Amino acid sequence: MLRELCLKTLLIMLAAFAIILGNIVFAVAQIEPSTNLVIKLAPSVIESGENTHQLGHVGFTNKYGSLIKVAKDTTVNLESEDQSIATVPDKITIPANSQFMTFDVKTTSNSGTTKIFASFGDERVFDTLIVGRTQDEIKNDLKLVVNLPTGEMNVNSEMPFS
Repeated sequence: MLRELCLKTLLIMLAAFAIILGNIVFAVAQIEPSTNLVIKLAPSVIESGENTHQLGHVGFTNKYGSLIKVAKDTTVNLESEDQSIATVPDKITIPANSQFMTFDVKTTSNSGTTKIFASFGDERVFDTLIVGRTQDEIKNDLKLVVNLPTGEMNVNSEMPFS
């Protein structure tokens, strides 16, 4: 009799635990921020000439625009719109527990503008690269931005994307 009572109590406790755990997992799934693929070329204006520049960065951001670490090795496809101006590797892999991966851009002796695309799944993004423009052709649209720390600031990213 006592054994049956203990068994019933244990089953009721397990059922209650499963229900509570299921609701917690469901609630976490609802607030999980969506991720977006991002690509950044820094600097985005470079001199022409056959050269290799380590200026490409690819990562994922949450819905607030902060870089996030990937849980596992993640392969991202890369593509240059105009390979007569610049080429990029076909693929790069962002290592597990990393926020971004850097890649090389190889330029040719041709000048011009091209887009560098990154794609993952059904998401495709790009950044624009200007190669070999003269000083007169480059707009001077630099803006000084000063970020002062606030209580709402996210400081756990390794590289700022703006």
